[in-house]
Amino acid sequence: MTNGSETGMIFNLQKFSLHDGPGIRTVVFLKGCPLRCKWCSNPESWAPQPQVGVYRTKCIGRKVCGGCEDSCPEGDIFRFTTGKLGGIDRTKCTDCLACYEECPSDALKQWGRQMTVEECMELIRRDQGYYERSGGGVTVSGGDPLAEGYHTCCESTFCASWSEVEKVLPYTDLIISDLKLMDSALHRQYTGVGNELILQNLRRLAQEWRELILRIPVIPGVNDGRQNIEASA
Repeated sequence: MTNGSETGMIFNLQKFSLHDGPGIRTVVFLKGCPLRCKWCSNPESWAPQPQVGVYRTKCIGRKVCGGCEDSCPEGDIFRFTTGKLGGIDRTKCTDCLACYEECPSDALKQWGRQMTVEECMELIRRDQGYYERSGGGVTVSGGDPLAEGYHTCCESTFCASWSEVEKVLPYTDLIISDLKLMDSALHRQYTGVGNELILQNLRRLAQEWRELILRIPVIPGVNDGRQNIEASA
């Protein structure tokens, strides 16, 4: 990052994280991912643009409200069950966010917004005391890390060109990545992409980088077999 006015699409800023690097950390989640892992816990973060998220339990009902339907320029894209909004037809939705702006009950929320580096840092600095006492810092998941004198961690799939990876290394103290599957065909089946580029980058990081943590998300019936475990080792 060259200055505090540069922006990124932020999906979530999570404080007091204990699982994304050492100590107590603030995790900045960027929106957009090149993989489509079958087991992903945050598929709403895949697309790089802002989207509308549906929270059915907060919907006050189609008969009482109907603001989402009235505001949508695309027509019939909302799916209701027992009178409450249950989902959106993403193939028709243009992500204009009109329904989110109209919803009175917070049943529709905006996933992702542009934030500057300085806007992120304003929130991150508030917990500086926790970082200092716990040996924690800042983790940017899936994107460029922030540099402000804190311990920084870049958590990524590393499904990117080495020229892009190199850009974040001067600002990064720790690298974290998942080693999902060693067989490229299976990797493509379960994540949507092959693993050749990922493994190439991880090997280079292991050779050139100071501190690298590889994690294996153990998915029963997918990557917990002896052959994959031995290949990973």
